[in-house]
Amino acid sequence: MKTAAWMFVTGIALCTFGGTEHAVAWSSDWVEVTAANGVKDDYYPLQREPAKCSFKFRVMRNADNTIGVEAFVHDDKIVTDDSPAGSISCPTWKDDCLEVFFDGDNDRNPNTRGPEWNDHPTPCNAGGEYAIAANGATQSDYASAKKCFGSLWGGFADPWVKDGTRIGTHYKLWFSWACLNRSAPPPDEPVTIRMTVCIHDDDDGGKCDYALYWKGNPKYPFADESAFGEFRLGAIKSQPLATNQLTN
Repeated sequence: MKTAAWMFVTGIALCTFGGTEHAVAWSSDWVEVTAANGVKDDYYPLQREPAKCSFKFRVMRNADNTIGVEAFVHDDKIVTDDSPAGSISCPTWKDDCLEVFFDGDNDRNPNTRGPEWNDHPTPCNAGGEYAIAANGATQSDYASAKKCFGSLWGGFADPWVKDGTRIGTHYKLWFSWACLNRSAPPPDEPVTIRMTVCIHDDDDGGKCDYALYWKGNPKYPFADESAFGEFRLGAIKSQPLATNQLTN
């Protein structure tokens, strides 16, 4: 499994995730995901050509030793009819949303959802799925830390606007290590995490039309941790991330 490109950066910057300021101590490079290089979830029939639905993301390690994920999602039509704003337990997967999956114990579990998906009925007990819709509604019902938005993880979803027109959604999230069901690693040491990131796209108000993953098994990308990617998070340094690298 190829580890994503990563780098140490210096400077100082504070960014706000869900009302809490987190100084970014380390950041990966931006990872671009399109229909050409990403993984399509075969569970959803493709109802349209996803030429305008793509995303880029990066993974961060914050100075308070939390994990950060930032993403910009290109989407020409925003739909969140099944995700009431303010909810922390709703079917975000039916709408335009961002999902972050962690393999918290690095066990490469081939099925974290149970026997209804395949022949490996092993529950997710370390990590799982954390999702936020384009209007800020969330769910972590399929994670080891359930219904804990605002306490163990947080963040926001804001319109991504260019030249006065919304072209998608900007997401910025933070996660405590409890979301991976593991103790926080020593801040002065690098640490490798297994994870993937995906977007769901809904255009007609029905179920999800299209789901695109960074890494995954096309048949069960939401349940099969064996096909996740890896990030090696750098150690927390005394000089965090440069301001001009915070936004794009």
